[in-house]
Amino acid sequence: MMNNTRNDTSNLNHSISMDGSDVTEEVYFIILIVANVVIANILSLLGIMGSILNIIILSHHKMQDTTNVVLLAISVCDLIYSLTQVSLNFSLSSFLINFNLAQWATVIHALCIDQINYLAVLTSIHLVTLVSIERMVAVCFPFHVARFLTISRVKIIIVSMLCCNILIISPEFMKAKLFYIEYNNVTLPALKYQDSFVQNIYAYIKYYITINFLVFVCCPFLVISLCTFVTIFHISITSKTKETLSSKEAIAKRKKEMKSVKIVLIICVLIVFLVLIPFFVQQMLIYIIKIQISQKMSIIAFSIVNILVQINSSFNFVIYVTGSPKFKKTVVNLFFLK
Repeated sequence: MMNNTRNDTSNLNHSISMDGSDVTEEVYFIILIVANVVIANILSLLGIMGSILNIIILSHHKMQDTTNVVLLAISVCDLIYSLTQVSLNFSLSSFLINFNLAQWATVIHALCIDQINYLAVLTSIHLVTLVSIERMVAVCFPFHVARFLTISRVKIIIVSMLCCNILIISPEFMKAKLFYIEYNNVTLPALKYQDSFVQNIYAYIKYYITINFLVFVCCPFLVISLCTFVTIFHISITSKTKETLSSKEAIAKRKKEMKSVKIVLIICVLIVFLVLIPFFVQQMLIYIIKIQISQKMSIIAFSIVNILVQINSSFNFVIYVTGSPKFKKTVVNLFFLK
């Protein structure tokens, strides 16, 4: 979705320039092969395996609490994202194999899979925002969190969030239709914009930019940053008040608090620095500053941002194991003790 809209916008505004500073063909193809064939597919495989393990472990009856319900939903989104990334990686690199194959792969991905990919990313970021809010409430109001946030309420919030995101990206499902062309005596698929999309193209671009900056970047960034700051600040303040308790009791309570928020803080930091900030910079350069870069450099920039997003979703299993003793214990009980 990001790739398709980026190309649409650049074509409409004629802002892409091919100048002498562009990368050479050899360097361009090497970067594409390394990024989209090697690194991206390795990360997709790790993301699929890690997400499946996360779903198995977080679905265990001993892991049922509000935080883990949200983490389970995040793992489902990461699994869907990693699976659709395989399609994206193939569509970006299939031209190295065969033009006809690349055309089929690109059209199929752009027609239906790309929207699912974007929905998974968008929902995953909003779920991380939700879990940062949940942990802040748990730390700041430990005696009231069970009343405010029950498992059933969290599930309702997750479903509502998913429905809102589907509604937000619904224009993507209706902007193009499939038709066939003849090329070198071979019938190939192609996409044609709907008449309603062409007539309202500039309104769509403004809508897309607004959604990206507000819903995808700005709001999650502000909420996650604020909740993370408040959580850390509250822990540092309460740790001083515990000095009046016996040292063992104070240390035990502080360790318990830190274990409950460490995994959330790591995920929040990763989502901010690997996803939100790079994507914000990319969008700002393209749409706000309107910097003119070649199409090759634009595709390379997209590949880099794409890899950063995959890194964030591929190593959650490692983060959960190292950051949550309960998660690690469940892994040992399920896969090793038997």
